[in-house]
Amino acid sequence: MALRTSETIEGSIVDKQTHDDAFGGQIRELRKVKGLTLKEVAGSAGISVGYLSQIERNQSKLPIGVLKSISTSLGVQINWFFHGSDVPTDEKSIV
Repeated sequence: MALRTSETIEGSIVDKQTHDDAFGGQIRELRKVKGLTLKEVAGSAGISVGYLSQIERNQSKLPIGVLKSISTSLGVQINWFFHGSDVPTDEKSIV
């Protein structure tokens, strides 16, 4: 289950999922969809199976360099993990 944080923006409170929590679930889901094991992805990313498992379960922090290695192992660009549905449609193509 993802933890939620609250943040005040101009007098209103906005709930948002912490990034590490969102990434862990996305990594696990993508890995399973691609039919890859923890061992395969961890080996390709140069990290331990235990560490990848902790990341997927949101038990460990995820440095950007490790996310990059995992994304390469999963065959996606790192920006795949930043596709949040809260981005307005007209802004999704803006870099």
